[in-house]
Amino acid sequence: MYKIPVWEMILKAVDAHKMETITNGDIHKFILTKYGDVNIATINAQIGACCVNRQSRVCMPENKKPRFADGQYDMEF
Repeated sequence: MYKIPVWEMILKAVDAHKMETITNGDIHKFILTKYGDVNIATINAQIGACCVNRQSRVCMPENKKPRFADGQYDMEF
């Protein structure tokens, strides 16, 4: 287990980037530099879960039923 949830690491990476766009590679680099050994597959899965315009996102448990946008899961537009 990590000190903070991976989705929160992603949010911190996006906030720290200070640019209009960010790539998966930018997120990976930030997380691996700041938090050390975090599984890349976990980071990728959480990026997918946080990206609201990704079609496969609806197959994830937290997105199975309709709900209001939530900062925990809906941060990448």
